[in-house]
Amino acid sequence: MVTTQSPEPTAPQNRSPEACLTAEQAPSLTPAQAFDALYAFCAPALVRQTYLLTGRRELARESVERAFQLAWQRWPEVAQDRDPAGWVRAVAYDCALSPWHRFRPRYRSPEPPPADPADQALLNALLRLPASYRRTLVLYDGVGLDLPETAAETEASTPAAANRLIHAREAVAALLPELADPETLHRRLLELASRERLR
Repeated sequence: MVTTQSPEPTAPQNRSPEACLTAEQAPSLTPAQAFDALYAFCAPALVRQTYLLTGRRELARESVERAFQLAWQRWPEVAQDRDPAGWVRAVAYDCALSPWHRFRPRYRSPEPPPADPADQALLNALLRLPASYRRTLVLYDGVGLDLPETAAETEASTPAAANRLIHAREAVAALLPELADPETLHRRLLELASRERLR
């Protein structure tokens, strides 16, 4: 059944892992210091989030590394962005979800699943979602962006992002009924990402 209701505003708003240093907030830092601060603050959480999108540890790390390489190459532009961490996150997610990875020999075989059966079930449920739904779910229920921010980052209208989120939650809940509550889903996404040993 298709529903057009917008998701309830249950996404957590504590975005400290995604906070960023703008030029106004850190005027005394050199460009290299500001970049290093952004990297140190955002990279670990970003690798964990990207793992939720791909289910692949090394691909998550590579995607974040590539995103920060591009950010450094365009640092004057990125540093002036209203959300440098969001800029890097968007590039990392794009890299991670690129369809070209399926042609790379190292990514043709499956990776070892998470050790915990509940984590494995959640990751399998996530990976069954279309990429756009998975990205929307991770941004809203995992990262804690609000709906307009999620829509902007996924290059969708707010109603389209809301629809993707509703359908993604329904699909996950159909496989894992205990995750029908958005707050429970948020907590489990964070637990899954934090349990994996990701460099």
